[in-house]
Amino acid sequence: WIRRCEIISRGMERLRARAARDLIRQILDTGEVLYVPHYHDEAKKDAVLLADIEELLAHGLVEEPEFENGEWRYRVRRFRLSAIVAVRAETMLAVITVWKNER
Repeated sequence: WIRRCEIISRGMERLRARAARDLIRQILDTGEVLYVPHYHDEAKKDAVLLADIEELLAHGLVEEPEFENGEWRYRVRRFRLSAIVAVRAETMLAVITVWKNER
């Protein structure tokens, strides 16, 4: 448990958008995806289903990251949906927030 907390708090090094995209998709297939409380609040507010976010992560455009709150965060967007995610380990992804894009 202590080792896992150290990995989560340390996060991952900065990845280029393409490498982040590939790792996000790999984690989605074989790793662990965590949904933080803020994500749940925003998903409920915007009526975003779990299937919607999984589709976004599997097929969305990953942008270059920004460093925020001690970790590299990536915006993933596709059509009318966007999310902010953080790769916390090679097998762990945290979904921070989600929102519907304006038309």
